[in-house]
Amino acid sequence: MLLRPANEDEREALGALKLHATLAWGDHPREVLLALRGADELAAELLAASFVAEIDGRIVGFATLVTKDDLEAEVEELFIEPSEWRKGIGTRLWRKRNGGPLSPGRAASGSLPTLGLRPSTKLADSV
Repeated sequence: MLLRPANEDEREALGALKLHATLAWGDHPREVLLALRGADELAAELLAASFVAEIDGRIVGFATLVTKDDLEAEVEELFIEPSEWRKGIGTRLWRKRNGGPLSPGRAASGSLPTLGLRPSTKLADSV
């Protein structure tokens, strides 16, 4: 697997992956997601902070880490192609963007769902 910075010409494909992964998660109906601005795109301002995971030339996931200040950063985007879930791709992207384990002093193991990380459940409230 190759982890590399995202390219401008991949924004549309990353947006499609974002929507596909969110729909596969099953928390929100397609109509709700499509009504949300940005549900199917990677914002241009996030591109420089995004890395993609690629297997055999195919993008299988991406993550974006936004720096808030010298001591704080947030994972703004983290989406994996559903057919590739539970294979460690999300964890590797997290480490690439975060520079280390998922929390201070604790090494990451397992997949993101087993670590208790889930997409926001507040999505439907913002429609």
